[in-house]
Amino acid sequence: MKRFTPPTEAEVAAYVAEKGYHVDAGEFVSFYESKGWKVGSSPMVSWRAACATWERRWRTDHPFQGPPTPPSKARTDWENAPDHLREIRWRWAAGERITEEEFAAIANWMDGKEA
Repeated sequence: MKRFTPPTEAEVAAYVAEKGYHVDAGEFVSFYESKGWKVGSSPMVSWRAACATWERRWRTDHPFQGPPTPPSKARTDWENAPDHLREIRWRWAAGERITEEEFAAIANWMDGKEA
């Protein structure tokens, strides 16, 4: 088994960006440096796994409620929606995270505003 090497803040930041996580790289590194890179009383084996745990905890604390229930006059004729909005909607329906800008674009279209 490979020996554990603590990551740099830049390595954690790059990994977090690649995965789309909400983990603060500086906070993560500072926390585990202060603990001697231990999890409880055991030496850390995988900082990437620890990072994934921090992300799961963030998602538990910040649940995505989904779009609000549309008012009765909201558009629901998705076959007439612009292609990019339909693609965003399908990604979201498949469980993929969408950005606030993408969510706003869908909400605006549903409210009858331009996409």
